[in-house]
Amino acid sequence: MPAISDSRRLTARLLLVRHGPSSHIYDGRWMRHHAVHEFEDAFDADHEYVRRADAAADWLEREARTSAMIVAVTHGGFRRILAARLVARGWHAQAPQGPQRHANWSYWELSNHG
Repeated sequence: MPAISDSRRLTARLLLVRHGPSSHIYDGRWMRHHAVHEFEDAFDADHEYVRRADAAADWLEREARTSAMIVAVTHGGFRRILAARLVARGWHAQAPQGPQRHANWSYWELSNHG
């Protein structure tokens, strides 16, 4: 499919879905205390997790050139880093509401046009 020119660019909706129970970093069953803090410290740092999120954002933005709807399933913590990287690139986040915003299989919606 040919690329769409800037004047005809699609408005893409991106749904970042948090997958099931194994992704919950606070229950201590799958990550050690030190690893949790390292992961959270990566949100605003030059860190492997941020570099991975930037690479994922690059890929998602390439997909958004020709797709109006994209669904990406991620770990909950990685979703926060990825969403922050996309917002920094100009994507608009529809703020998740209520206590279910971090629940398993919840989604956060972003769009590349306001």
